[in-house]
Amino acid sequence: MKVIGYVLLFLVISVVAFAQQTSTNDSFPRGQVIEVTAKSDPKQSYALYLPSQYTPDKKWPILYCLDPSENGKEPADLFRESAEKYGYILACTNNFRSDDSSAPGIQAINTLWKDTHDRFSIQEERIYATGFSGGARMSCDIGMQKKGVVAGVIGCGAGFPPDHPPSGDISFAYFATIGNTDFNYFELRNVANVLEGTTVPYKIEVFDGTHQWPPASLCTEAIEWMEVRAMKDGKKEKDAALIDALYAKSMEKAKSQESSGHLLAARDEYRSIQRDFEGLHDTASATQKLNELKDSPALAKEVEWQKQWDQKAQEVTMKLRSVTKSIRDTSRPVPNAETVSAFLGLDDLKKEAASGATPEDRTAAKSVLHEIYVNNIFYLPRDFIQVGDYQRALLCYNIAGMAKENDPNAWYNKAALYAQMGDKKNAVDALKKAVDFGFTNAKYLEEDADFNSMHDDKDYQKLIDTIRKNGEKPKS
Repeated sequence: MKVIGYVLLFLVISVVAFAQQTSTNDSFPRGQVIEVTAKSDPKQSYALYLPSQYTPDKKWPILYCLDPSENGKEPADLFRESAEKYGYILACTNNFRSDDSSAPGIQAINTLWKDTHDRFSIQEERIYATGFSGGARMSCDIGMQKKGVVAGVIGCGAGFPPDHPPSGDISFAYFATIGNTDFNYFELRNVANVLEGTTVPYKIEVFDGTHQWPPASLCTEAIEWMEVRAMKDGKKEKDAALIDALYAKSMEKAKSQESSGHLLAARDEYRSIQRDFEGLHDTASATQKLNELKDSPALAKEVEWQKQWDQKAQEVTMKLRSVTKSIRDTSRPVPNAETVSAFLGLDDLKKEAASGATPEDRTAAKSVLHEIYVNNIFYLPRDFIQVGDYQRALLCYNIAGMAKENDPNAWYNKAALYAQMGDKKNAVDALKKAVDFGFTNAKYLEEDADFNSMHDDKDYQKLIDTIRKNGEKPKS
C-alpha cells in the first residue's frame, strides 16, 4: 500500500509543536467519543476521546489512530474502554486512506498531530500510534522515522512498510494483532521470527477473524501491555497492584492456552511474560512453565506444523510474485487463468481449506487463499483498468474468483469491467452471479459510473428491480 511517503511531510512537524500543549481555552466533553474539527483546516476532523478525569493540569498519554477508510469512530469505540481505564487521550483521524498517496493523506496526519498538541496536555514520552491494514504500516513507519518520539505502536492486520522492514533497530514497543484467516497472517508470523532474535519489545496476538480491527478485548490487552512497558521503561510510575493484576491476567491466559492444547501460543505467552515483567515482578512461575513445556513432544509437533505452514505460505507468496510479474509483462500474451491456478496450487489449497486434517490446517489454508484473492481483486486489476488493459484485469478477477469461490465481489467487479468494455451480455451474466452469491446493494449499483453504458439495457434494469426487491424481503 502506498503509505510510505506520508512520513516525509509528517516529520516537518517540529519540536515547537511539542511545546504547544494547551494554548487554547477549548472545552471538550469527557468520557465520550466526539467529533472535532481541526482549527487549521475545517475540512479535517477526528474522533476524540478524553478520559473522564482529564484535566490540562496533568500530562496524558495519547494514542493516534489511523483507520484506512477514513472512519475514526471505529478505533475510538474499540479503544475507549481501555483509554478510560488507563487514562489515554484518543485521537482518530477521519481523513486517512491507506490506498491514497495524495496530499490529503499527508495532511491528515500532520493536522491530527498539530491540532492535538495545540489543544491538549500530552505526555511527550508516551505518544503511541495504532492503525489497521495500511494504517498499521503507516504507524510503524512513523515510529521508525521519528525515533524516540513514538513510544509504542499497535499494528492491526498488517506488518511493516516494505521499505522499512522489521529489525533490531526499532526504537518503539510493538504490539501486533492479526486474524487467523487474514491474508497478512503469515507476514506477521515472519515479523515475529525476525523480532525474536532482537532486543525489541514485542508481542503478536492472533484472534479468530479475517482482515479487520481486533475485538475491543484485544485492544484493551494492547493498552495494558503498553502500560507494563511504560513502567518497565520508567515512563510511568510503578504501580505494584496493577503489575500484580496484569501479571496474574497474563499467567491465567497462558495457562488457559496450555490446558486447551494450544501449546505454541502458551509458550509464546510465557516468553512474553518473562520479557515484559522482568524487573517488575517475580517471573519464576512463568519460567517454570516454560521449562515444563520445553521437552513436550506435543509442543515440538506443533512447532514443526507451524514451520511447515510458514514454508508453504512463503512458497505460495513467491509464486504469487512470479505470477504478478508475468501478468504485468505486457510483452507477453495474457496468461491463462487455469494455468495460473494450477501453478499456484489453488485446487489443493481449497481442498485443504474445506477438509484439512485439523482445524488449524483449514484455517491456515484459508489465510493463504485470502492472500491470493486480495492480490487479484483490487490493486493489480485497478492498475490495468487505469491503462485500459481490460484482458489482464479480467484475468485478475478470474484468479480471485478461483481463490474465493462464490464471492460476490469478484463477480461484481467482472460485471463492471464487462460494462466498461461495452460487453452488455457478459456484464449482466456476471452481475446475476454476484446477486446469486449475495450482492444486494441496488443503490450502490445504480450510482456506480462503471455501469453508465448499461442504463438503457432492459436485462440490466430488470436485474436492478430484482436486487431492490430482494433487499426489501424480510430476513427469515
